[in-house]
Amino acid sequence: PHPERPLTLAERSDRGLRNHPQTRAAWQAARAAAATVGIELADYSVQASGALSYLRARQITQVGVLQPLIERVTPSLSLTYTLFDFGARASQLEAARFNLLAANLTQNRTLQSVVFNVEQAYYALLGAQGLVRSGEISLRNAETTLEATERRRQSGLATIGDVFRAETAVAQAKLTLQQSQGLVSQARGRLASTVGIPGTARFTLAPVPEAVPTGAL
Repeated sequence: PHPERPLTLAERSDRGLRNHPQTRAAWQAARAAAATVGIELADYSVQASGALSYLRARQITQVGVLQPLIERVTPSLSLTYTLFDFGARASQLEAARFNLLAANLTQNRTLQSVVFNVEQAYYALLGAQGLVRSGEISLRNAETTLEATERRRQSGLATIGDVFRAETAVAQAKLTLQQSQGLVSQARGRLASTVGIPGTARFTLAPVPEAVPTGAL
């Protein structure tokens, strides 16, 4: 998608499921377990093995008489079927099926874990961005208060202590804003990692809707 287009949580989750290495590893493990079941089922089938040999030769004599060319084709086919194995095939097949069930459950758990991590990082980034917007407003308010306090002091309505307190509030607002901006960078990197994209990738998030459609849910 275009980096400037806001992405929803569903789009982020879909990207994470497609790109995250854990989901690919879990899917391949499930496929391998399913193949193992097929291998164990093959023991219940008739095993056939065949061979075909071809011989083309001419006997050499010392009397100078030309011997006829000999060509021989020898096919062979053997069929093998196990009638009784004291339950070995059944136990191996049952173990393979349980391994397949475990692989499928592991895959489902991996998918849930990836989606959960994407959701956490998604909302953490939205929250950090909200803190930045709030910090910017607080900084502007603190700077406005400082200007007003300095004017009041020039008019004799405020003391130097009031100015110092207003300057401290501005410095504190700047510090809080910088901390919030750092949280945004951390949350953005974490979301990129959970989705499986480079940490330097550019992307924007769609805002959380103000009204949740509970009726549709």
